[in-house]
Amino acid sequence: MNYGMKSIALILAALGAGAAIAAIPAEEAKQLEGALTPFGAIKAGNKSGTIPDYTGVPLTPPASFDPKSPGYLPDPFASDKPLFSIDAKNVAQYGDKLAEGVKAMLARHPGYHLDVYPSRRTMIYPKYALDGSRTNATSCKLENDDLIGCHAGVPFPIPKNGEEAIWNHLVAFSGVSNTYSLGSYVVDRSGRMTLMSWFRSSEDKPYWDASNKGDGSTKLLSRVRYDTDEPARSAGERLLLISPIDQKEVAPVYQYLPGQRRVKLSPDLAYDTPNPSSGGVSAMDEVRGFYGKTDRFNWKLIGKKEMYIPYNAYKTLSPECSEEKMHTKDFLNPDCVRWELHRVWQIEATLKEGKRHIFSKRIMYIDEDSFGAGVYDGYDAAGNLYRTTQQLPYYVYSDPKQGQGMFSQPFVTYDLQTGAYGSFNHVAYSRKGQAPVAGRVADREYTPGALAGGGIR
Repeated sequence: MNYGMKSIALILAALGAGAAIAAIPAEEAKQLEGALTPFGAIKAGNKSGTIPDYTGVPLTPPASFDPKSPGYLPDPFASDKPLFSIDAKNVAQYGDKLAEGVKAMLARHPGYHLDVYPSRRTMIYPKYALDGSRTNATSCKLENDDLIGCHAGVPFPIPKNGEEAIWNHLVAFSGVSNTYSLGSYVVDRSGRMTLMSWFRSSEDKPYWDASNKGDGSTKLLSRVRYDTDEPARSAGERLLLISPIDQKEVAPVYQYLPGQRRVKLSPDLAYDTPNPSSGGVSAMDEVRGFYGKTDRFNWKLIGKKEMYIPYNAYKTLSPECSEEKMHTKDFLNPDCVRWELHRVWQIEATLKEGKRHIFSKRIMYIDEDSFGAGVYDGYDAAGNLYRTTQQLPYYVYSDPKQGQGMFSQPFVTYDLQTGAYGSFNHVAYSRKGQAPVAGRVADREYTPGALAGGGIR
């Protein structure tokens, strides 16, 4: 069923109306029971049929999936073939649906191309999160950088401004608690690949717990712990990031360095400070395109549009896309990256007067279904395109009862000025990597004392 042009016009008008950071009227929220999903995506596919309807039917795991090994996710779409490829020769034909950073990569590297596959809207939310999203439409507010009255769900299913839209991204659903083991790499201009960090991670998101009823008792967005095992120079390092819902509060970052044998508070690991695992290719708040506090930028919601973005990136999890095969010179191996056409929220962030950052402007294209997937461009102080980041998301189908959502942490950042790129949070089966597995670790593991106790080598 195609969506009527009149209804689309009404929705887009609503998206651009007003700048008040507040809940919407109940009458407007009724769209979430009709043309829109409870989390604010347009249910219907596009007129040409290249974007399908959203059905909400859970993804069926492929026959090769073994429930006893939930960290290994075979590609459920392995039989899909590319519809077409986009390269430097035909980029003009598709340019209106490509981010500037993607077009810059195509222009710079003759061998770079995008294999475009059939679009599949695989994101699924648990029922309580859908109910919470409906409630949030008329109850959730953003006041002085703090979410007020927000249940476990998408905070602003019908966002009215850039601040609300970027908060949807900051809290993008990828389960409540999980563990995984992943690696981060840097490929320099010569094509040399360096393992920067192989780590085990535990992640807990109190905001998304079903007990969050918007009464203010839930104080944290997330807490994440990284335990580094490789390379040898970094083995034993530990990192703990605590993210409060109220951004006016301190977001502590604790770091354990084996050589010092002590835990230290690292307040500088924020904003545009280089990510320790990035070799200078990515800043702390550049993780997933944007991560952290929003206070240094003015946020503008441009609206929705159709864009080609990486999606259902199960190929990156396969043994066929090993570390060596995936990390080719200048860019990730295009044979390992699946692109699809999706509707995205376009957000523009401009640096506030008097604030400091390596980026003067950021353009973000965020998937309307998951809010985590997308493509992001960063511009330097002179207004030149500086870096471009691509998410490589996949839906974690291993535990439908828990509801793990879309894992959008795998991402690649291309530095267009140096020619190097960083490939972050990727599974590598040669190192026994694992995709997220549902499971909560003890609260005591998210404490500075636990870093010291587990970090001695």
